[in-house]
Amino acid sequence: MKKVHVGSGPHNLMEGWINVDIRPFKGLDRVLDVTREWPFAEVDYVYGEHFIEHLPLEGAIAFLANAGASLKRGGVLRLTTPNLAEETSIPPNMMDLFTDQFLKYVKSGH
Repeated sequence: MKKVHVGSGPHNLMEGWINVDIRPFKGLDRVLDVTREWPFAEVDYVYGEHFIEHLPLEGAIAFLANAGASLKRGGVLRLTTPNLAEETSIPPNMMDLFTDQFLKYVKSGH
């Protein structure tokens, strides 16, 4: 199973994932500008946390195109942003529980 974690930074490296960031950090699997062509194909999961909001609009569009092109049929792109509570019907007091449960699920290898 191929899983790519974009914008991982130095403190959120995920075991069993290909951790990428535009800056080199200890433990990072690959330095990569995700707004440019990706070296990955047939990816099962692409995950980014508090990442896409740091890209300019053109960069975000390029990232989404690259992520989509790298996913295999049925692959999953999962992004989180700091304003998720404002954009969904999930009550703000439940957002931390939702996020924690999702991260436990993802980190468990699913």
